[in-house]
Amino acid sequence: MFKGQSYDISLLYPGNPTVQMTGEGAAYIDWTVIATDSVPSILRIFVRDAVPGKELALTAQVTYPAINAVSAASAQAQQESIKFAVLDSVNSVPGETSAAQIFLPIVNNGATNVAAAAVQAINGAWSDWNYFWAGTHGAQRLYSQMEAGSAPNTSGCWSGCGGTAWAMLFGWADNQAATGNSYWAGRHGLYRQNGGKGNDAVAPSTMDTGVRNMTWEIRNDVGTFCAFGSGPTTPWDMDGASDYFNGRTGTRLSTHYNVLGISEGRLREYARDSIIDRNTPAVIGTGWLTHYPLAYGYAWRSRTVRKCFIFCWNETEYNRSFYVNQGWGGSGNGWVSAGTWFAGEIRP
Repeated sequence: MFKGQSYDISLLYPGNPTVQMTGEGAAYIDWTVIATDSVPSILRIFVRDAVPGKELALTAQVTYPAINAVSAASAQAQQESIKFAVLDSVNSVPGETSAAQIFLPIVNNGATNVAAAAVQAINGAWSDWNYFWAGTHGAQRLYSQMEAGSAPNTSGCWSGCGGTAWAMLFGWADNQAATGNSYWAGRHGLYRQNGGKGNDAVAPSTMDTGVRNMTWEIRNDVGTFCAFGSGPTTPWDMDGASDYFNGRTGTRLSTHYNVLGISEGRLREYARDSIIDRNTPAVIGTGWLTHYPLAYGYAWRSRTVRKCFIFCWNETEYNRSFYVNQGWGGSGNGWVSAGTWFAGEIRP
């Protein structure tokens, strides 16, 4: 791993494992885990410094929560150790003279613990990240779900992330109309006084009585139901949020999804295009009936990979991420995997 480079390592399972970095190289890196719900999480390591001419050992000890345990007593955490070397530059490697790096994927046969090089890939360096934003962090509406029995929530569960995500998006667009965004200039009235259908008002940045009223109305429009204390919303009902526009605005809403909760490139591109082409956030899905956050940032980078098996060919690999407003009152906002099974957008 070379100074100034960022590396994404695919872990074994989804979720948020515990990671411990040891070795001399640990003092020269920054790292984070990009946790996901349905695909293996990513360990992202950035090498901020190194010692010229010296290889610094680094080990990532990853501990996963116990899975598939028959009982709590039999539950055992699973671990893996990933070893690296931190270097100043490719020329720090004895005998290495080019900028190419050679990676030999390891296959463990499980019986004798013998490793073999299955495929040889010569990987170029990752490109710089390309960033795109729909507005600023400060423009986000930091709303959250309403607890069961907390007015106007009359249900026995949380109000649900679906209604909250749409409320944050509608509030964002309303605020943009009020602050001079030409694309949204004609859409005053998306939010009105006390969240009703009266006089125009500007959607507040945080929760108040009016936002709670708006969120509860949208929650009912999208058919959120109760399940084990949570408020899930099916993707095929999410377009019901357009009912909120009646009597308020001419805004248009569209949704796209995979009915099995499988991430698709086309769905990522709907949300990506909303951010890049229309500078407007989009609702995405980060877990099957688990969570709908609001994506307002997008980033990608690429590299060319040379692969050989009988003959050789080049492939382009991509890393992609969305920056999301989680709908937790501002808590937990950050980068997540760009894999999504749902995309919901609005247009003036």
